[in-house]
Amino acid sequence: MDTKSVSVRMRRRHSKKCGVPFVPHKYQEKAIAHLLAHPKAGLFLDPGLGKTAITLAAFDILREEKLTGGMLVIAPLRVAHSVWPAEVKAWRDFSHLSVAVLHGRNKEKLAKEPHDIYVVNYDGIPWLIQSGAMQHLLKQGVDMLVFDELSKMKDHSTKRFKLMKPWLHRFRRRVGLTGSPAANGYMDLFGQMYCLDLGERLGQYVTHYRFNYFLPDGPYKWRLKPGADEQIRNRIKDIVLSMSAEDYLELPPVSEIRIEVELPAKVRKIYKEVEDNLFSLLASGEVLTAPNVASALSKCKQIANGAVYLGSVDPVTGEPLKNNKWEELHKEKVDALVDLVDELQGQQVLIAYEYKHDLERLLKALGKDTPYIGGGTSAKEAARIEKEWNEGKIRVLLGHPQSIGHGLNLQKSGASHVAWFSPTWNYELYDQFNRRIRRQGSTADRIRIYHFVAKDTVDVAVINALRRKGSVQERLMEALKERMG
Repeated sequence: MDTKSVSVRMRRRHSKKCGVPFVPHKYQEKAIAHLLAHPKAGLFLDPGLGKTAITLAAFDILREEKLTGGMLVIAPLRVAHSVWPAEVKAWRDFSHLSVAVLHGRNKEKLAKEPHDIYVVNYDGIPWLIQSGAMQHLLKQGVDMLVFDELSKMKDHSTKRFKLMKPWLHRFRRRVGLTGSPAANGYMDLFGQMYCLDLGERLGQYVTHYRFNYFLPDGPYKWRLKPGADEQIRNRIKDIVLSMSAEDYLELPPVSEIRIEVELPAKVRKIYKEVEDNLFSLLASGEVLTAPNVASALSKCKQIANGAVYLGSVDPVTGEPLKNNKWEELHKEKVDALVDLVDELQGQQVLIAYEYKHDLERLLKALGKDTPYIGGGTSAKEAARIEKEWNEGKIRVLLGHPQSIGHGLNLQKSGASHVAWFSPTWNYELYDQFNRRIRRQGSTADRIRIYHFVAKDTVDVAVINALRRKGSVQERLMEALKERMG
């Protein structure tokens, strides 16, 4: 079915129904047609372009044509709870569809009931398979699989990927939705494309993918062979549709502002000792140790922020492995952030923090009642905060990028300020967090993104890495757009 056929089909629907219809934009008709034409399809669409509604429209047409039965959606927790059920209710065209969110105490019961759409979060994949719920859904005729935020499947070595791999072929249609397909480079594409085509385009084994397109670039690092980026794009272009929000939506421009702070001399000494020697003696008498380079990098990042965990930490998250004891070393960044909030004179600002000790110190400085969305924040509480923020009732909101990066729309108040208290290595989280307010419907004249950077520290390397990763992903998206015509 081509774009014109989609448009005619949607008009016929509207003539038979009352209420608020889903009237797709031309670019959405193109995306719907893409899903209808390709049983294995990727939609690489920026946030705000309506990936959920597009998928619902394609699914409903496929059901009418008896080309699919039910649909299983795997999505981040907040997206599973809030976005999919809300989108079905929002449009008259989809209101006849029943949605079951397989999370919480009733998930076993819901999985056995007949529904059109089943939604589960990524952490629920082990339960889905080990409980037998997956087998039951397949027997009920669920044969369309949607990965919302397909980038969650980029790592072939994760438990979720290994659990899902044997089940992929059981779904006649597989769809991947993401706005960040290559946040860390082209290596991210292997797992995502495998989930769609079972290795038809990039190979069935990651070792072959590396051999064909990459060269070693240090321990566990790879760089593209000359011309490999174009070869990869040519391999996936037939089933991937790429669209950027800037091409179809009126979005406010972005300004980046760096706010630099100096580490106090005593803290600079600690920083250098950890960086060079992997240990330092703090003024309190505590010994700060880093067993390896990755741990030292995490410690240095924390020191730049102003506090540090004293025990062993996870080298990826930087959070403590054994206890949560930490020590404050300086307040340079905290004071600079408070100054920014004061300068904004009541204008809304969304603040990204990374470590739990960052959150505790920021709450102390900004006020203990300052709302935040992070680990442990319930979906109900997040929805309340989202509503009050959009109503302009919340002026300062703290958010952890992993908790706030998907499923929240914070643009409706016209907020225009995002502050990164701690820059992140993860470009996908960085981009998605910023897009919570830079979305369709924003009335802001410009989005201002503030980076708080401790001079001559790892912060500088993080900012530079973000820019490199961003340019790689932008080149991929642009090249795929060109090839789709």
